[in-house]
Amino acid sequence: MVELTEAQIDHLNDLICSKIESKTLRSEILDHCCCSIESLMEKGKSFDEACQEALCLLHPAGLSKIEMDVHLALNQLIPLIMKKTLFFSGIIATFAISAGLLFKFMKWPEGQLLMLIGNVFLLFSMIGLLIQLIRFPAAFKGISFKRTLIGTIAGLLISTGLIFKIMHWPSANIQFTLGMGLLIVFFLPIFFWEIYSKEILNKQAIR
Repeated sequence: MVELTEAQIDHLNDLICSKIESKTLRSEILDHCCCSIESLMEKGKSFDEACQEALCLLHPAGLSKIEMDVHLALNQLIPLIMKKTLFFSGIIATFAISAGLLFKFMKWPEGQLLMLIGNVFLLFSMIGLLIQLIRFPAAFKGISFKRTLIGTIAGLLISTGLIFKIMHWPSANIQFTLGMGLLIVFFLPIFFWEIYSKEILNKQAIR
């Protein structure tokens, strides 16, 4: 079996390092290329020929394109994971808070516990949404970004205010009042104006 010399591996490593910035990706590409080159050299090809063919097989557009594709794939994957996390945590928060309100209204046991669980999940949902807003602002265009940011801050204040209230910690009323104020004065008017603009004004424009 053909094995690459240290000089050949160093040459290949220098070539990869000149095109790839990620150290983890460099290591993975180096291992893959070494195996491919050794296999091609067993078939009678020279090191230079095998090296060129292995890199071409790895990505026809070149090494730098590999890193771009990996970066693009990760950037698409992270928002998808966050959206799924927000979706499921939002469902749990809605269910737990609704059930908690029903239990408290009917004076059944565990109503306060359900409210606490629901608001903790609501808090995590708002934190996740805030991270998404900061890291991927382009996904929220124009007025939607402002509306989502205001709603997220309001949700954070409301959820923490209710958690503080349930746990009998100080400043609960201040947090809850600020959150509800943002929700009522800013978020809801912007939200309903967006709906009105999309539905009513667009229909009038079509006519």
